[in-house]
Amino acid sequence: MPIPWLRLLDLALGVTNLAQSRGARDERDERARDDETSGPRQTPLAGVVAAALREVLERDARRMQMLREKAEADRQRAEGALRVELLRQAADREVGRLRLIAGCAVVSWIASMVAIVWLNSDDLAVRILLGGGMLLEIAALASAVLALPGIGDPLNLLAAVDDMAAKRDERAARTQAPLWLLVSGLVLVGLAVVL
Repeated sequence: MPIPWLRLLDLALGVTNLAQSRGARDERDERARDDETSGPRQTPLAGVVAAALREVLERDARRMQMLREKAEADRQRAEGALRVELLRQAADREVGRLRLIAGCAVVSWIASMVAIVWLNSDDLAVRILLGGGMLLEIAALASAVLALPGIGDPLNLLAAVDDMAAKRDERAARTQAPLWLLVSGLVLVGLAVVL
């Protein structure tokens, strides 16, 4: 009996194909089982990653809010410092103006004394006008000197930041009086010289 070599070879190839297909099917089943079991493992990891991302974003949002608040506080502080500096400069100008008025009052008072000696008048009206003018010049000097300390006071400047309009009006009233007293005194002395 002859040996059917071709059939035996075909049978061997069939068995190897069967073994390979079974191994591939086992691998596919194993991969499917791994996919099913790896799904729940990845879900907590994804939750942790999402929570970490959310926390980082919230922290960044809080930090940005704090930076905005700090920038706003710095801006308000800078505006306050600018207002105080402007008030200080205005106070320096007022002090200079009051010193000028005080100097003019002293010079005009001395000029009035010279006018009294120069005129040497016996007329009562001239003497009253010269005396009144000199009194007004001395009052201008006194009010200018008395207004000086309140102008450059740092506590006044800080209080003026809160209520600028009221402080400005009060300061203007204090600094206008010496000027008007000086002008009035000069007018009276001028009238006395003319008469």
